[in-house]
Amino acid sequence: MTDPQSRVILCIEDNAGDEELIRLAFKKLPIPSERILARNGEQALDILHKRNGFENAADPDLILLDLNLPKLEGREVLAEI
Repeated sequence: MTDPQSRVILCIEDNAGDEELIRLAFKKLPIPSERILARNGEQALDILHKRNGFENAADPDLILLDLNLPKLEGREVLAEI
């Protein structure tokens, strides 16, 4: 279960290097956070709509969205959100 003080961050990023930079940046913050990682636009929408194996995913407090994604580009994800 998620710590009630923790913030849930949905990171939609297909580049492992960029995801690592994001992880390191949030690690330095004084606010506890849990990251959920989506590697493409379709997976991001599955997480947000709680489907296809993500039925128990926490609702994000913050979404970091890469605009250049495989399968479904970031602008299309943003339009659906």
